[in-house]
Amino acid sequence: MLISFNPQLAKVRKVKVILLDYLFIVLITLATISALKIIGAILVGALLVIPAAAARLIAGSMRQFFFLSVAIAYDIPAPSGGAIILIAGSCFMLLVIVKQLARIK
Repeated sequence: MLISFNPQLAKVRKVKVILLDYLFIVLITLATISALKIIGAILVGALLVIPAAAARLIAGSMRQFFFLSVAIAYDIPAPSGGAIILIAGSCFMLLVIVKQLARIK
């Protein structure tokens, strides 16, 4: 803890600052790698579920359902996985709102 606040004082008190810095970097790297794997799995799941759920809201047949879910999944012009999920989720929410408004009328 002393290294975090004052590395010079920790060095004077004979704490192995460099070793603990490297250990901290390794731990952060491991946490980042495991978080990326988990986030990647969540993104893949969302990329599979969101377009199908959005297409289900407006499809009248199984054929329409298939083509709409493919169109929603592949017609998103975004460079990043997270951005694709945000756009697909926004599309889903928009379709939910439109469907609710259509029920009211």
